[in-house]
Amino acid sequence: MDQRNTEALFEKYLQGKSTPEETERIHAWLEQLNNDEEKWSGKRGQEQKEYLAGLYEDVRHSIMKREENKRRGKGRSIPFKLTFPRIAAALVLLCGLSFLFYINRPADKVAPNEYIVEATTGEDIKELRLSDGSVVWLNKGSSLQHSEEFTAGPREVFLEGEAFFQVAPDASRPFIIHTGGMKTRVLGTSFNVQAYKGEKEMRVVVVTGQVEVSAPSGQNDKVLLTSKQMATYTPDEKQLNKKTIQSTEQYTAWKDGKLLFRQTPMSEVAAQLERAFGLKIKMENSAIRHCKITGRFDRSQAASLTIEAICKSIEARFRIKDGTVFIDGQGCGKK
Repeated sequence: MDQRNTEALFEKYLQGKSTPEETERIHAWLEQLNNDEEKWSGKRGQEQKEYLAGLYEDVRHSIMKREENKRRGKGRSIPFKLTFPRIAAALVLLCGLSFLFYINRPADKVAPNEYIVEATTGEDIKELRLSDGSVVWLNKGSSLQHSEEFTAGPREVFLEGEAFFQVAPDASRPFIIHTGGMKTRVLGTSFNVQAYKGEKEMRVVVVTGQVEVSAPSGQNDKVLLTSKQMATYTPDEKQLNKKTIQSTEQYTAWKDGKLLFRQTPMSEVAAQLERAFGLKIKMENSAIRHCKITGRFDRSQAASLTIEAICKSIEARFRIKDGTVFIDGQGCGKK
């Protein structure tokens, strides 16, 4: 098993296509790399390259021995729990194995101008303070990649998920957020960006100041937003739209621990509930997806209480089984 084959295994793993045996190989790599972080942190330059080469051979022999034991019936598969975001594994392919050690180092050991990946767990909203004085609130299930120290050029960050930005003014260094091809450019303002992987629509909502939003490269679409304006981009249709909204609160309430809906389609409400409470929601009657929901809820209260109140408003029923919420009814209060 050479290094090229190992990288191919990582790619299959990230795509969810690896076999149980291949998954165990990946876990063996990550386990070994995590365990040796302390040794790695004390090395520099060529020493790191030589150490990685030696580590590669050690892990290769370890995997071969484990597979031989399994063939002889002496081994067993041991569940492995990742201790860092999945994005770290993706960056292994892009930046090399040394990135695993880098993201697991304490913040005070990070070299200037290197990229840091911040990610939220299923439980917390994270508040980040960047080197330029900007503040970012990162919603659940989201990640942000940024430089530890911004240089003289543009201040660029990469977002997957949702975040509220309060950008420190700096006319000489625009602040640019990259989200799945869409680009948001600002000088100093506060706004919300939503760009979850797999969702049909990306969204930018401006609270204060002015923001420029542009479609992916190759498209000429570009819009300028001011307070209480929103841009939406649909990758499938390649359309960038702009509209004025009455209030920004329902798009930013999440950072204050609230869920706020104003005539919001149940399909969108369900997506927010899934992210807020870590549940899967299945609507057994598709008509329910179009029901409009209005209400304010506290994200700290039990998920069942919030879901119960929402279902009552449209005369629907729900049950929870194995982490999945099943909602049924005639739809929108019909009997």
